[in-house]
Amino acid sequence: MADWANDPALADWPGPVKYIPSPDLAVAKFGWPGVAQYQAWMYRPDPPVFVPTALLIIDMQNDFCGPNGSLAVQGGRELGTGINEVLNEGYFVLKIATRDFHPADHISFATQHPGAEPFTSTYTITSPENPQEKQTTTLWPPHCVQGTEGCELIHELDVWRLTHIIDKGQDKRVESYSGFGPPFENPAVSMSGLADLLNEHGIQKVEIVGLALDYCVKHTAIDAAKLGFETHVLMNLTQAVDQSKENMAAVHRELTDHGVIPLLVRTKAVTDEDVPGIDQYWAEIEAMGKLALHESVSQHE
Repeated sequence: MADWANDPALADWPGPVKYIPSPDLAVAKFGWPGVAQYQAWMYRPDPPVFVPTALLIIDMQNDFCGPNGSLAVQGGRELGTGINEVLNEGYFVLKIATRDFHPADHISFATQHPGAEPFTSTYTITSPENPQEKQTTTLWPPHCVQGTEGCELIHELDVWRLTHIIDKGQDKRVESYSGFGPPFENPAVSMSGLADLLNEHGIQKVEIVGLALDYCVKHTAIDAAKLGFETHVLMNLTQAVDQSKENMAAVHRELTDHGVIPLLVRTKAVTDEDVPGIDQYWAEIEAMGKLALHESVSQHE
């Protein structure tokens, strides 16, 4: 197999050659003559290997975004432009958005537990199918309730480009941070169907963006890695609830400890100029005892 990732013939190709370019990207970079370059490359005697990849956009919903979201993440809505640029790329086999889709009496709502306070109170959930399995969760204000505006994907997101929307958290008895479903394993409880969807389409790699990094993004990424998918989190297309350096360091450690690769992505909306200190960002993470920065930096241009 040719070392196509270092092929000098692709030195001027837009973006990282770890992805097979599409005719759309060829036209965008080189004009219509770019299609001929694309075809010549694709039909080489030893063409590159295609890695079926899915984009997972986690919980970009009104209740997780300002100004009126009941559980708004700082900077969440502003991610929409950059996510749309990645969403517009042609190499994804699947483009999936997840949604929290809670009933009004969901177990994670502080209002369901007398005397509890959102954000500070916790509750231990017992698996309805196995009393030996338990999960302790933070209690939240009501959010993403089915049939409410807060449950809808934000209008800044190009929803029409999605191939699927996966709803999670519909079972009022259990919490589901992960896009795959609740953490209970023996047996699994109220899974979302995301794993089946990815496997049905032969997906081998997932790239994850959205909200929130330290909850649903993190748990989705860790589950994806456990299920055998090569898993990337595009770190500057996600935001955390707790944006302190200490928490970011802890999240980074947890991701990498589970085999997840954190990357930075450059788009027209998110460039080195727009986000000064990309190198500083990683230096600070490393300075807090993190693993060395993965040398790959995804460049979606």
